[in-house]
Amino acid sequence: MAYQPLNLSTSNDGLGEGLRDGGVKINANFVELYGLVGTGGVTSVSGLSGTVSTAALLAALNVASGATADQTGAEIKTAYEGEADSNGFTDSEKAKLANIPADTATDLAGKASLVHTHVIADTTGLQAGLDGKVDDGQVLTDVPAGAVFTDTVADLTGLAPLIHSHVVADTTGLQVALDGKSPTVHTHTAADVGLGNVDNTADVNKPISTAGAAKNAAQDALIAAVVTEQTIDSLSEDVVGNPAAFLVTSIDEKVALSTVYAAAKIPTGRTVTTNTTLALTDANAVVDVTGAGNVTITVPLNATVAFPLYTAIDILSRAAATVTIQFAAGVFINGVDGGTLTIEPYKQVVPRKIVTDVWQCEA
Repeated sequence: MAYQPLNLSTSNDGLGEGLRDGGVKINANFVELYGLVGTGGVTSVSGLSGTVSTAALLAALNVASGATADQTGAEIKTAYEGEADSNGFTDSEKAKLANIPADTATDLAGKASLVHTHVIADTTGLQAGLDGKVDDGQVLTDVPAGAVFTDTVADLTGLAPLIHSHVVADTTGLQVALDGKSPTVHTHTAADVGLGNVDNTADVNKPISTAGAAKNAAQDALIAAVVTEQTIDSLSEDVVGNPAAFLVTSIDEKVALSTVYAAAKIPTGRTVTTNTTLALTDANAVVDVTGAGNVTITVPLNATVAFPLYTAIDILSRAAATVTIQFAAGVFINGVDGGTLTIEPYKQVVPRKIVTDVWQCEA
């Protein structure tokens, strides 16, 4: 049931609630209240339902647990003063304020602040005491403890300034100690440091030892022998006749001599039975044509096979076949571009390269 208020209207206007009707509303309101709290339980409270304990009801009504009556003034005071930033005075603070004389404000009028400053004139006799004292800019530094400044000028007479210099003669024995010493900036010869046999000649310009020169000469002889087509037999005779000149000790020398011997006129070659094109391995070698029929040997362009200059190739026919040596277009033989040479059976020719893509041979 909702709360039923009484219509009181205004005094004696005849519009207010009648006695009986008013009593009915009052009685109904009390019955509902009794139903809520008269039996120790609550049948309906906002947020609660069913039978609710007293503790739950007090919590719902925001009543402190264990409260038996309204808070006393003392309890409220204690709670208030216990809050932070309440700006409330405690009894002790109020007692202190009560002890301040009523005319304190008048007494403090014209007084200086707790923190304040003064000028020299505010202190009696201070200026006179400062007069004649040394200025801050003239204060001496590094003065020993207990120093007495009477007759200081006289005591310093004849002494050197704090920053000064000396000549060599001022220091006893210094000139003797310096005699014979080298200047701060000086030079040495190689002999001064035990390097009399050392110079700054670049490695590329250093002279070759006698033994090295002999080895170089021997190698030059081998190379010259190859260039002049000296036979391996005569080379062997030179080695046998003068073995010391051909003695090699380093890997580089052995490789160099191996290359020379490989290029010497040691007979090498290959057998050909069909048409073929000369290869770089045919340089300074024999091409032995043994086929029964006619065979064509082609000399290629330098761009195809780059024979070294002065390469000679011995081409012979060892059978009844006719051999034709065909020079490729762009390759000259005896001044003819793309010319040919013919070898009759059991004959041979030796064309030699004299310029790039230019060969020469007896017809």
